[in-house]
Amino acid sequence: MLQNVLNTTYFHNKNHARIINFSAAKAVNDFDNKLGQIADEISKANNICLMAHKDPDCDAGASVLAVLDMIKKRHPGKQVDIYINGNMPKSLKKFEDVKKIIHLNNDKFDKEKIKEYDLAIALDSQRLDLLSESGAAIFNNAARTIKIDHHPKPNKGFANIELIDSTAKSTTQILIKLADKMNISIEKNLAKLLFSGIVSDSSGFSNLSTNSAKTFEACARLAKTGINTGEIYADVINHMTRPMFEYYRKILNNVHFTKDGRIVSIQESRDFLKNLPQKIKDDAVGRSKVLMEIGTTILLNIEGVKVSMRAMPTKDDIGAKIILRGNGIPVNRVAQYFNGGGHPIMAGCEIENKTIPNAVKKVINYIQTQKLLDKQV
Repeated sequence: MLQNVLNTTYFHNKNHARIINFSAAKAVNDFDNKLGQIADEISKANNICLMAHKDPDCDAGASVLAVLDMIKKRHPGKQVDIYINGNMPKSLKKFEDVKKIIHLNNDKFDKEKIKEYDLAIALDSQRLDLLSESGAAIFNNAARTIKIDHHPKPNKGFANIELIDSTAKSTTQILIKLADKMNISIEKNLAKLLFSGIVSDSSGFSNLSTNSAKTFEACARLAKTGINTGEIYADVINHMTRPMFEYYRKILNNVHFTKDGRIVSIQESRDFLKNLPQKIKDDAVGRSKVLMEIGTTILLNIEGVKVSMRAMPTKDDIGAKIILRGNGIPVNRVAQYFNGGGHPIMAGCEIENKTIPNAVKKVINYIQTQKLLDKQV
């Protein structure tokens, strides 16, 4: 109570009372100062590397391409490299700069030949390890480091400057403010990237919260550049190849409910994967998109469901990757318990040395024993 009084000053006159929350004002100033610091660091650096979390989704991929676009506009002479561990989403492969991405492979990575950069920028990555082992090594070898992210801040930071806005729906939404700070005019190519990230991380505007006004204002500004918002939406959210449609039909047989119907999981087990056509096996990004569609727009909207869970093998095939969506339930608490992270309504983690069914059981058991189904975001 005393802290609230100290952080808030009241101004009165006979007609009205006005309240100024200085702690909120300080947060705004700190955020703006960090934007300025990032713009200065980019200006001073001669060679820069950009990276995002491994197996990037559309927000992560669009973020690195957007920052590259911004640097090319403001500082055309700088050398900029992009490192990604995994494949870029298909909706981004039409952008010319995708060809410039250097794809990392942990098995073939030589730590003795790490290139030294003046500046490394990590985008949409809550933790350092999410950059992958090779990505983290490159990042840590840079003279200066920056993190820009919209996920809640973990207990431990990993960059010299960390710009975090957990009220933003995507990292690309934050980058609009960075573009303004760098005096960059947002034109069509950049607007397409920024809008793609927002559409993707909001699951087509289906998981917005009380801060949705900021998101729609950002989208309105991007739409005014003349981009085809309907086409981008369809490309990011709705587009599906014929093989992925076949996968959609098959995977629905792997949906499982708890007895009370409040937790539902869709499981891509190793045995299930073995029996798929090779074309479907090879398209991990496409399968992930289908699982997201089912988990977000179908399972979470079934009457009585509080938590939907997507479970699939980890990339190294020795554990389970779990993606959680909550219907008013703080699923980030679940992910954090298993050394993962994310937002209260959407989070993820990896569970080592567990089959898919056993990993799902472990997560369900934690949710039930902690009585999280009775707690609201």
